[in-house]
Amino acid sequence: MSLVSRRRNAFMAFSAALVLSLTVGVVSAAPSSDALAFVPSDATTVGMIRLSDMRNSPLTARLFTETDRLSADGEAKRFLKEAGLDPARDVDVLVATTSPRDGQPNEPAALVIAEGRFNVQRLSDAIQSRGATSKRAAGKTYYLLEEKGEDRHGQRGAVAFIDSGVVIAGSEESVVEALQQKGRANFREASIIGRELSRIDTRATAWALVDLARTRRFQGSLRMPTAGGPSADSLSSAMKSVSVLGISTMDTGEALKISAFGISNDAETRDLLEDTLRGLTAAWRLAAQEKAPELVSALRKFNIDQTGDSVTIEGSIPASMLKNFAKHSTKHRAK
Repeated sequence: MSLVSRRRNAFMAFSAALVLSLTVGVVSAAPSSDALAFVPSDATTVGMIRLSDMRNSPLTARLFTETDRLSADGEAKRFLKEAGLDPARDVDVLVATTSPRDGQPNEPAALVIAEGRFNVQRLSDAIQSRGATSKRAAGKTYYLLEEKGEDRHGQRGAVAFIDSGVVIAGSEESVVEALQQKGRANFREASIIGRELSRIDTRATAWALVDLARTRRFQGSLRMPTAGGPSADSLSSAMKSVSVLGISTMDTGEALKISAFGISNDAETRDLLEDTLRGLTAAWRLAAQEKAPELVSALRKFNIDQTGDSVTIEGSIPASMLKNFAKHSTKHRAK
């Protein structure tokens, strides 16, 4: 492979990693007791985003403009109007989680929890007018969506309006389990990843925790990308022995702070992971000299460290660079 090709692949790997960090920020924040109270104790992945912080940030506020456009037409607009809900204004926190299905441990069941300001009566009326049927579990009402919304396991979607501050949605199995969660061992105490929550900066705009050991059992589970040359291949190999992965982002308005850690009880795995990350950041810097030279200084400040049972990488990307990156990506897609 030529030097130019290697640099191009390394830059693509860096771009993918950066987009992943931004995506975690968009779909996955400091813990919120109400939302996390509904997370299953056997959760394998949990991600949280604090939309209330992003809403007023010059770096991420543009996402809410995009959200408005997505809900500007058709049935979605009618439903939101009937329900008296403006997601960009009324939703403050989103939590997404997966856990094994009952009787199908190799299949994930998903649940989404939203915190904000909700009109329970209007939401209930709007969803029932669209064919949803009310049911009860653990003394609470939830709504089962129409059969046409069944997933490949025959599970219909469900939603529960807990109160004016919390809404949960997912498969019927997930929603019922969440409603029954009260009084059980909670996520922080019982879950493998819940016990690692203390490693996440409470000021984070968004975070995600993944129990890699159990998530690998899921059919069609996400795998580390293999593109990007030997360093990326080494990272993929090292991650196979990592038990828990944590990622967090903090939007300060002036920069996006990125932090990630991998936990492993095997010293050789930690050494391999540390060496691989150092090799990758060096490759990113080399690639950035051609494609985005302004990133080189930022990448030099990324810190990689091994402490106890984990390896961490931390750094910041200035807002101006991210905006240029997004602008370049938009132009590239338009061609």
